[in-house]
Amino acid sequence: RSLDIDILVYGSVVLRTPVLTLPHPRMAERAFVLAPLAEIVPGLRHPTLKVTVAELLGRLSPTPGDVRRLPGYESRRAGGSRLGMVSSIG
Repeated sequence: RSLDIDILVYGSVVLRTPVLTLPHPRMAERAFVLAPLAEIVPGLRHPTLKVTVAELLGRLSPTPGDVRRLPGYESRRAGGSRLGMVSSIG
């Protein structure tokens, strides 16, 4: 495949088809997904786990180097989001 887009959530939709599962089945296990998402919308509730993304992030055991901020990028909640986080995986 030439393009792979992971859809994390779509409101409160819960869906399981051969080509799409919502919410993303492993998003609650991935700090590189939850950290930027928690900065943008910390109160977003996972549709099946019924907890916020900030709570999910807090449940993960911290592993050094999981997520780091790129130099020169500031996170902004109000007035737009310009996140500079990158996964250190691979």
